[in-house]
Amino acid sequence: MSEENNDKNPINEYWLGEMRDEIRRLIVRFCDPKERGGRQILFLHNEEEIEFTKHKPDEIERFYSLIKAHRNYFPYLMQHMFHESETQSVETDHVMGTIDFQKTWALKQTGSSKLVCLTYEKNIFTPENIMLGYIIHSINHVATEYLNRKKEWDENNLYSNLVMKLKVISEYAYFLQKDRFVSKFMNYYYRNFDSYESLLGKISYRMRSGKIRPQYKRLIKFIHTWMKLDKILSERSSVEVEVENHVDSLSNDKLYEYYVFYNILRALGNMKQKEKPNRKLSEQEFSNGTYTVEYQATKKIEWKKNGTELFRIPDTVIKEKGGIKATFDAKFMKYNKKLEAKEDDDPSMPDSHIVNQMIIAMDYGKDRTKTNTGIVLFADDHTQSTVVIEKGPKKIHFLNMHPANKPKDALAEVKNIIGVK
Repeated sequence: MSEENNDKNPINEYWLGEMRDEIRRLIVRFCDPKERGGRQILFLHNEEEIEFTKHKPDEIERFYSLIKAHRNYFPYLMQHMFHESETQSVETDHVMGTIDFQKTWALKQTGSSKLVCLTYEKNIFTPENIMLGYIIHSINHVATEYLNRKKEWDENNLYSNLVMKLKVISEYAYFLQKDRFVSKFMNYYYRNFDSYESLLGKISYRMRSGKIRPQYKRLIKFIHTWMKLDKILSERSSVEVEVENHVDSLSNDKLYEYYVFYNILRALGNMKQKEKPNRKLSEQEFSNGTYTVEYQATKKIEWKKNGTELFRIPDTVIKEKGGIKATFDAKFMKYNKKLEAKEDDDPSMPDSHIVNQMIIAMDYGKDRTKTNTGIVLFADDHTQSTVVIEKGPKKIHFLNMHPANKPKDALAEVKNIIGVK
């Protein structure tokens, strides 16, 4: 573990990492993706949206057919590559190539006895040859990406034939990559180009100048089709990756709220994201037919300040038959930490400010928004019996729920408090 628990960080980095992994899995499990405008959108519990790419089997078929149609062309082109001749002036003590008499005369005026000769060298690093190397590497990359994202387009393992086709393509591209020229082309590409778009610009210029040889015309046609498919490398990635990025961006306080919320969903069982009449998907509500769980439900408390009605936003509420059965507050802090410490505070009792906040959230507002049950969960690794504060018929239960100490036990106690079997 990278650091110990303390008051400022009651959950250390190891267990925070475990929480992030668990939250990612639960988000994918409980939140429903929808298609909108040709894109896949995952609606989270807090009205946030995660946009991601979901590939389909017909894309794999098109990819395979495209490469299959060119499987003989690429090896042919590698064997019939065009090269340009470059002229260089070389100072030498013997004749090699054509003597440049003007430069040789100028050199002799300096007292040198050497000759200046013109030599011709082959240059294989033309833009079209470099593009050939880039495409061969990209074919293998795209095939590997599709295989890595198999869960997106083959959740039920129905397309084993496409898996085999992708493996065939990957092996084909890997074989071509062994060619020594392909390796040289890619090294040259990485040293001299930031992206394939700049390489395309040079190819376009050579086409306008009439420098593209006939054997490359099919490659030029292939490029236009390939670059559309090659966007898989730059598009937003799979839902798992995007959810991971989102969870990693959360503050510790928000991470703990997520952790409590999604574990409540799991504890209640069979929870589905709920849609309301005359509204789009209500991302905040999840229901199993008996109980509904809502994240940060805005609740008016029928108080006004300067003419403006005040409200509270509990972290989570559980509803039953339209009314609130329990209100939850997730605290990323130790149980005995005081928000405003006083000398006579009893460390065995919860902070009075937290108690007052819960009372207001539970006891004010319209009747259907009131509840007799409040539950506060602390990110505290100390095991202790549940502390209960009673205010008439209302009870506020204080529990510790730390990922290191069997959170299922705390959730079982939650279910017992609210009477869920």
